[in-house]
Amino acid sequence: MRKKISCIIICMLFFVTISSVTGTMNVSTDLIDKTNSDKCPSSSSSRILSGSGGILFEYDVQTPTGDTGCLGVEFDGTYFWITGQDRPHNEIHKLHKFDSAGNYILSYEQGTVSTWGWRDLAWDGTYLYASDEDELVKIDPSDGSVVELLTKPEGIAVCRGLAVNSSNGHFFTANWDSPILEFNPADGSIYNIYDNMLSIYGLAYDDFSDGGPFLWVYSQDPDVNPRVQISQFNLNLGTYTGIIYQGYWNPSYDNNLAGGACFYVDGTDPVFVGLTQSSPDTIFGMNITNNPPNPPIINGTNSGNPKTSYDFIFNSVDPDGDNVKYIINWGDTTSTTTDFNASGTNVTISHSWNKKGTYVITAHAEDEHGLISSETSLEITIPRNKALFTVQPILLWLFERFPILRNLLRL
Repeated sequence: MRKKISCIIICMLFFVTISSVTGTMNVSTDLIDKTNSDKCPSSSSSRILSGSGGILFEYDVQTPTGDTGCLGVEFDGTYFWITGQDRPHNEIHKLHKFDSAGNYILSYEQGTVSTWGWRDLAWDGTYLYASDEDELVKIDPSDGSVVELLTKPEGIAVCRGLAVNSSNGHFFTANWDSPILEFNPADGSIYNIYDNMLSIYGLAYDDFSDGGPFLWVYSQDPDVNPRVQISQFNLNLGTYTGIIYQGYWNPSYDNNLAGGACFYVDGTDPVFVGLTQSSPDTIFGMNITNNPPNPPIINGTNSGNPKTSYDFIFNSVDPDGDNVKYIINWGDTTSTTTDFNASGTNVTISHSWNKKGTYVITAHAEDEHGLISSETSLEITIPRNKALFTVQPILLWLFERFPILRNLLRL
């Protein structure tokens, strides 16, 4: 009888031991679920939007001005400035002034005679700048008057998109899918020429965001409604970064088009402002901060045997919806870097350890723009530590009732 009882007890111990060895530890199971205009004659871009920024405000600039031809926008820290064709009135082109809350104040006459008048605007901290087919001008914001005629770079009919680096006085411009030109407005001489494939209408200079300076490009892309693509351009590298947002658009209107653009910093938050030619013409502000992914969650066993492969699941949510990859250090001088996967997707990676010991698995998540999360770790013991037996209540009870079991198991 005693032999039978001993066999039963040992079988129970064996079952409990096997169950605990093969069990897994879930670091977390709370996964977050991550929803008539001045139109470019053609647009060839079909790039996919990588997430969307948060819209901070939308101001109707058409209704209070009665101008259905609003085009450019700039913010001087206190007021928004809007260029307008003054359609459908007598088309005496206007420069409209709004306060920071979107309230209309007044309008000045541009004095231009081209079909559309001034397009995009730029601001250097003191003066506004604008261009049409006939001129590039410096504007006194106190009365809307032109105080100086400047020189457009050769080959640019109109500085449709316009931005300025106020620290060195360099201007940037593009006209639809022309190259982006960095130039001197005093004589039109060109400092740099950057390749471009987008249908640019608005440009904004950003020396605030990490990794810059950048241009924010508001373009009439892709070639379907809405054509309101915001793209980041790295001036150090001379290339688009791949960060793309969708600007404001009216779903009930079938011809939403990008207009002018500007950039400012609200406290510590970078804000992109665009004008969308829509119904009504609207300016909007968007937070364009690119955030790193959340620290990855690691699900997997915390114990195992040498030379046995175990699965580990990695999952990180990117606040901007960007794709993420995982950089994993297994604690044994080996590492793994995964391919990019959709934000919030479980990624399973297998690994084995050759020697006994305690190892710390560490992992980071990196988004497709190079921002890296903080570290997450998980400890695994190879093989299972015998001391773990003592934490099982059923084993404690058995050892108290049957002390000889410790001797039999040599614990």
